[in-house]
Amino acid sequence: MVDLPCVRTSRRINVTPFPTAVSASDDNTDYARLPGVPLRQWVLKHLYMSPDLNQQREAILRKIAVAYAIGKLLEHLRIMVSRYSRDQLEDLCSVDNFVVYMSSSGASDAGVEVMGISMISPPLSLKLTSSLFSRSDFFESVHHEDLGRNVEAVVTKHSLSCCSQTFAENETICERLLCYSFGVLLYFLFFGESLLNVIIKPVHQGNDAELDVLLERSTPAKSACLTAKRRDAVARALSLSAPHTGTNSRSHANHVQTNFHTYHSVASPHAVSQLVGDLLDCNREDGVFRSDDSYSSLEEAIDDMHLLLQEPKRYLFEDNNACYQKEKLLTFANDKMYGRTLEASALTDSFCKVASSGRSEAFIIGGFSGSGKTRLVHSVFDSVLSAGGMVVNRKFDQTSNCPLAAVLSAFDDLCILIVDGKSEEYTHQVYQLLVAEFGTSFHLLAHILPNVLRLAPFPSTALSLDEDVLDEGEVNFYSLCDIIKRFMRVVSSSSCPVMLFLDDLQWADPVSLGVVHTILSDLRGASCLFFVGSYRDNEVNPTHIIFGFCDQLSAFEVPLTTIHLDGMPEEDMNLMISGALGMFPRLCRSLSQVVFRKTGGNPFFVQTFLRSLVDKGLLKYNLRGRSWVWDNTKINSENITPYVLDLVSAKMTKLSTNVQSALKIAACFGSKINVSIVQDLSKRPPHSSLLSDINEAVEDGVMDLDADGSHYRFVHDKVREAAYGMISCDCKEQYHFDVGMALLSSCEARIHERSDILFTIIDQINHGVPSLLRCESQRVLISKLNFEAGSKAMQSYNYTSAYTHAKAAILLLPHDSWKTHYELSLKLHFLFAKAAHPCKNLVEARDSLNKIIDNADCIETKLDAYTLLESILFSASAFKEMDKLSITIIGALESLGENIPDERTASQELTNEVCLAKKSFEMESDDSLLLFHESGPKTNCSIIHAYNILVRLAWSAKLKSYNFFIARWVRFCLKSKAASKYVPAAYATFASMLCEDRSIQNLQLGYRIGKLSLKMLNQNKFATSELPLVYLMNYGHIAIVFEPIQACIDMHRQAYKIGLQCGKVLLAAFHKQFLVVREMLAGTNLLVVKKEIDLELKMASHHSFPILKKALAIHYTSVVTLIGDDSDGFSQQPDDISDVQLFEHDAAYLFSQMFVSTHLGFFERAKRLGERWESLCKSRTMLSNLRVSVMSFYYGLALIAWRRKNKWKNVPSNVHSLLEVVMNAAKCSAWNFKNKVSLFKAELFSFGCKNSEAEVEYNVAIKLAQASRFIHEEALANELAGMHHERLKDTEKALALFQEATRCYREWGSRRKTNQMADKTHVFSKWSLIVLMMWSKTVSYDYKKI
Repeated sequence: MVDLPCVRTSRRINVTPFPTAVSASDDNTDYARLPGVPLRQWVLKHLYMSPDLNQQREAILRKIAVAYAIGKLLEHLRIMVSRYSRDQLEDLCSVDNFVVYMSSSGASDAGVEVMGISMISPPLSLKLTSSLFSRSDFFESVHHEDLGRNVEAVVTKHSLSCCSQTFAENETICERLLCYSFGVLLYFLFFGESLLNVIIKPVHQGNDAELDVLLERSTPAKSACLTAKRRDAVARALSLSAPHTGTNSRSHANHVQTNFHTYHSVASPHAVSQLVGDLLDCNREDGVFRSDDSYSSLEEAIDDMHLLLQEPKRYLFEDNNACYQKEKLLTFANDKMYGRTLEASALTDSFCKVASSGRSEAFIIGGFSGSGKTRLVHSVFDSVLSAGGMVVNRKFDQTSNCPLAAVLSAFDDLCILIVDGKSEEYTHQVYQLLVAEFGTSFHLLAHILPNVLRLAPFPSTALSLDEDVLDEGEVNFYSLCDIIKRFMRVVSSSSCPVMLFLDDLQWADPVSLGVVHTILSDLRGASCLFFVGSYRDNEVNPTHIIFGFCDQLSAFEVPLTTIHLDGMPEEDMNLMISGALGMFPRLCRSLSQVVFRKTGGNPFFVQTFLRSLVDKGLLKYNLRGRSWVWDNTKINSENITPYVLDLVSAKMTKLSTNVQSALKIAACFGSKINVSIVQDLSKRPPHSSLLSDINEAVEDGVMDLDADGSHYRFVHDKVREAAYGMISCDCKEQYHFDVGMALLSSCEARIHERSDILFTIIDQINHGVPSLLRCESQRVLISKLNFEAGSKAMQSYNYTSAYTHAKAAILLLPHDSWKTHYELSLKLHFLFAKAAHPCKNLVEARDSLNKIIDNADCIETKLDAYTLLESILFSASAFKEMDKLSITIIGALESLGENIPDERTASQELTNEVCLAKKSFEMESDDSLLLFHESGPKTNCSIIHAYNILVRLAWSAKLKSYNFFIARWVRFCLKSKAASKYVPAAYATFASMLCEDRSIQNLQLGYRIGKLSLKMLNQNKFATSELPLVYLMNYGHIAIVFEPIQACIDMHRQAYKIGLQCGKVLLAAFHKQFLVVREMLAGTNLLVVKKEIDLELKMASHHSFPILKKALAIHYTSVVTLIGDDSDGFSQQPDDISDVQLFEHDAAYLFSQMFVSTHLGFFERAKRLGERWESLCKSRTMLSNLRVSVMSFYYGLALIAWRRKNKWKNVPSNVHSLLEVVMNAAKCSAWNFKNKVSLFKAELFSFGCKNSEAEVEYNVAIKLAQASRFIHEEALANELAGMHHERLKDTEKALALFQEATRCYREWGSRRKTNQMADKTHVFSKWSLIVLMMWSKTVSYDYKKI
C-alpha cells in the first residue's frame, strides 16, 4: 500500500481493494453488510447541500476523495491495459458503473462516511479508511468535526487478471480521451447533471458592469465558480440553460464536446470547476475552445486532486472575503518547507545518531541569507521533542557586544525547560545530581546560570550565593568552560538529548564558540548535545573563526556534518509559488520559470520578488476569474535588481515617513526590540509616536509581535538589514548615540535596578564613544555606567562584554584621571585586565596592570596587580619578564621591611633559615600552629602575599633562591600569625621541600606540616582558590610517601576539577600530569590511561600549554608501547640512550622509560637508564621521593636480571643500597612498597640460589600486590617467579605462574605483554608435554625391567 503524506488539515484515507463488490475486507469491518448506494443515487442525494458552510465544505471534500479513488483505479487500468475502445471507456467511466458504500444509512449525513467504492464492470472494489483531523484549521468554528482526506490505492492480482481479460483485444485510444471520460464522470459527481443534457445558449452579450454587479452581489456559498482562463468563458458560464431531457445520443455528445467549455455550479469551488473544465478540454478536436491548461495525462489530474485534499484551505476553499476584496495579498506557507527534503533527512539522521549513541555531534549549515537555513533547523524541533529531548536556540546579532550572553542564556533556558517540561521527580533528581557534582562550587554554577535554582524542590532549599567567595575566585574562560561542560553532563543524556541551535555564527566570537567546543569535545562522552549552527557563507572569509572551530572539532574527533544550502530546485519553487497563488502547480510553471531565472530559487528572494511584482502590477488577482494572472513578457523585460536587499529597501521607501523612522530605531537594537524599550522611548519626544508606528509596521508585514508580546521582531534578517541601511553610514554612530541618550533620560531612575536596560542603553551610547561625548561630566557618567555594565558582565563570566565595556570606559576617562578620578581609574584598569586575560588580549592586560603598578598609592593594590600579572606571564611562558618581575617583588618586600639577600648569600643562609623554621614547627603544637589572628598590621598580610608571588616566580623561572624564599615565607607566617589565605600554601610548600630536598629531608615533619595545611585550608573559607596548590604539594610530594597511591589519585582528580573551576588552569594541568603517572604506578587499565592522556594532550594543544604537552607526550609514548602499538613505541631492540638529546637529563623521561623497559624485559636498556638516573641524582638535590623509590626498585630488578643473563656470579654493591631505599619507603608506606621489597628480595635470593627463601618471597610479593591492587606488579611477580621455577626445571609451577601472569597482563590492558606471555606459555606447554612423555616412557621401561 502506497502511503501518501498526510497533512494536519486533511483526513487520511487508505484505499484498499477487495475482489468483488460484496466481499469483505481483512479487517474487522464487514463490507458485505454495509449499505451499498449506486453512485448516481448517492450524488443526487447530496446534490442539495445544507446552508451551513462547514457542512458544504465537508461534502465537497467527501466528493473529491471519491473522485481521487476512482482516478487511481482508472490510472491502474490504463497502466496495465493499453488497448480498449472509446465505447468501452465510456461504459467504464459511466456513473452507473460505480457503487458507494456508507458507514450507516441514517437519514442525516452527520457522522456518515464513505467506506468503500465498487466498480461493477470489471468487478473491483476499493476500501476507504479515514483518519480524522479538526476542521478548526480551515475556518473559525466551535465544532471539531473532521475535514479532508488523503487517499491510497492498491489493486489486487485478481483485479488485474479481470481487466486483462476484458480489454486485451481492443484498439488503442488517446490518453486525452481517458481524461475527457473521467471529466464527464466528475461533472456529474460534482454538479449532479449529465454533460449530455446541457444545451448551450448564445454567448452572453452583457457589458462588464453587469458582470461586476453579479460578482459583488454573490456570496461565497452561492456564487458561480467561474473559469479563470478567458473572459468569454466567464460570459458562457452565465448563459447556462436548464437541463435538457430529450437526447442521449453519442452524436449529440460530440456536438457538446465541440461547443461547450463552461462548467458552473452554485456550491462548487473554483478549483473544482478548473479541474473538471481542464479534463473536458482534453477532447477538443477543432482547437477552437481547447485550453492550454488542459490535462496531458490522468496522473496530472490525480496529483491536483491529491493537492486539494492535502491543503484544502489553500487550494480549495477561499477565504470568505478574500476573493471579493479589491486587493488580494499573496499568502506564503510559512510553516512549510520546500526543496529541502535531503537536507532535513540528513539533519534528522544526525540527531537520531546523537540520541541513540549518547555521543555529541555538530551540524553546520552554510548558505546565503534567505536560503532557508533557520526554517530547515526548525523542521526537526518536533522530532527532538518527541524523542524526549530539549531544544534551545539563540541568534547572534551584529549589533550586540555580548555574543557569549546568547550562549549562556541558552544553557540557562535549559533549566526552565526541565522545570516546565519534565516531571517534578525528574527535576528534583537533576538538582540533586548537580549539587553532588559541584559540591561547594555549586554557587559558581548558580551565578552563571541563575535559573538552576528553580530546579530546587523548594525555594528555601536552594543554595544561596556567597558573593564574597565569588569575588575572591579567579574565574576565567577555562573555568567557565569546565562549569558548563559538567552542567551538560548532568542535564543531557541519550534519554534526554539536548539540541542547541545558534543562528548567524558569522557574528559569533571565539569565547562563545570555545564554550560550545568544550562541551562537544568532552571525551568522557558524558554529554549528549546536538549542536547545530548556521551562518551566511557569503559574509565570511576563509580565515573566519567558524572554520577554525570546525577544524578543532575534527581534531577532537567530534562527528561533524557540514552542508551548504543553494536555491531551491525549480520544481520545488514552483510548488511554493503554487501554494502562494492558490493555483495548481501545472498552471504556475510559466511564471516559475521566469522567477527562477531572476532569483536562483532563494526562498526569501522568491517571496520578495513576487511581492514586488504585485506592487508593480505585473502579478495581479483577477477578480472575475478568481485567480492570479501575469504577463511573462513584461516580467522578463522588467529590469529587476539581482539583489534581494534592494527589493526590500525599495518596498520600505513606500512606507510612511514615521514608519520608516520607527524601523530605523528598531534596527539599531538588532533583529528584535523589547516592547518595554519601545514604551520607554515613546514617553518623550521626539519618539512619542514610536509605539503606534511600530504597530503600523506590524500591519504592513515588516515586523511581527512575539506570541508572548515581549518583543517586536523583524520578519527576516534582510528586512532588518534594509531598515538599518536607511541610516546613512556617516550618521549611524550619531543615530545610535541619540537613541541611547533618549532611552537613558526615560529610564534613568530604573537603570541601576535592571541589568537588561543598563546593557541596552550603554550599548547604544557606546557607538558614539568617545567622539560624541565632549562634556567631561557626561563622559565620566557614561564611563561609570560602562564600569557598572562591565562589572555585571564579569560577574556572569561574560568576558567579551566586560572587556568591551571596560575599554569604552577607559577611553572616556580624562588624561589626569589617576589624580581626579583615582578610584574609578583603579577599578576600571583592574576590570579591563581581568577581562582581557581570558579574551587572550595579554598585551593589553599587561599594559593595564603596569599602569596600576605605576599609579597605585598603596602596596596592597600593587600586590594584587603583581598577582594577576604573574598569572598572565606564566600562562604566556614569558620567563624573562618573570625574572624582572621577581626583582620588582623583592624591592616591594624590602620596602615593607624585609631583608632579602642576594642569590649567593641566600644559598649560604638557606640551612639556617630551614633549621629555624623546622625548630618552630617542632616546638609548637598543632593547635598553636593553626591559630592565627585577624587583627594586626595590614602589612603582614601584604608581606605574606608578596612572598607567595615571589615563590611562584622563583619556581617558574628556576631561581636558585627558591628554597630560601620558601623558608623565609613560612617563617614570617609563623612569626606574624597573620590570617592570610596564603598561609596554607606556605605550609604545604615548605612541607614539600622537607620531603624532597635530600639535604634537609625530614619526612615525618613534612607529613605533619602538610596535614596542618589541609586542616587550615578547611577552616578558611576564603582559601578555596589556593586549594589546587595546597593539594598539589600534599598529594604530589608528601602524602604519596605515606598514603595509598589510589587515595592520592582521587585527591588529584578532585583538585583537578577545583582548579578548573577557580581558574587555576595550569595547576589543574599539573594535577592531571601527576594523576597520569600515579595511575600507571597503581596499575590502572592502560586503555583508560591512554584515553585520559589523549584528552589532555588535545586540551594542551588547544590551549597552548607546551610544557604540559611535552610532559604528557612522554607518558603517552610509554602507555601505547605497553599496550602494544609498535608505531608509537620504541623498538624492541635496545636504543642508544646517548642519542636522545632532548630528554637526556629529564627525570620524567628516565622514569617513564625505566617503567616500560623493565616490564617488557629490556633489562640492558633499563640498566643504562638506571645509570643515567644515578648521574641525575648526583646533580640534583630536589627529587620526588616516590620517583626515587620506584626507580630504585626497577633499577635493582634490571641489574639483577642483566647480571643473570650475562652469567655473573655476584650482584653489584649498589643493588643493596637500592634495596635499602625501597625498604625505607616501605617503612613509610607498606601499602605502596612492601610488595616491591619482597619481590626485590626474591630476585636476590634467586640470584644467590637460595631457592626456598626466594619462593617464599615470591609468594609474599604476589599476595601483597593483590592486596594493594597493583595488577601490573602482580603480573611481574608471577612472571619472575615463573622464570625462577623454569630455571629449577619445575615446569608445572612455572607454567601455572606464567598463565597467571598472562591473566594479570590482560587485565592491565597490555596486549604486548599478554601476547609475549601467551607465546612463552604455549612453547613452555609443548616442552613440558615432551618432558612428561619422556618421563612416562622411562617409568614404563623401568617397570617392565623390574
